[in-house]
Amino acid sequence: PKAPKAPPAPKAPKAPPAGELAGLDAALEVQSYVAGFAPSAEDAKLYAKHAGSAVDTAKYPNFARWLAHMASFDAATRAAW
Repeated sequence: PKAPKAPPAPKAPKAPPAGELAGLDAALEVQSYVAGFAPSAEDAKLYAKHAGSAVDTAKYPNFARWLAHMASFDAATRAAW
């Protein structure tokens, strides 16, 4: 009998598109959240899209800071925005 196949290796997280990140990073340089100075449904939506993404922190420091900050909120809190 043949030996069972090993499960596939997990895929590395994909980096978001550079153009999208550049715009978000620029906005997050002057405001704390995507839509201004308070968390919103837009923050929750974008966090869900980008959570676990590989981000170049040197190139997009504001986006990386925002992503880490969003991770500090639990799912129930983000859902309430």
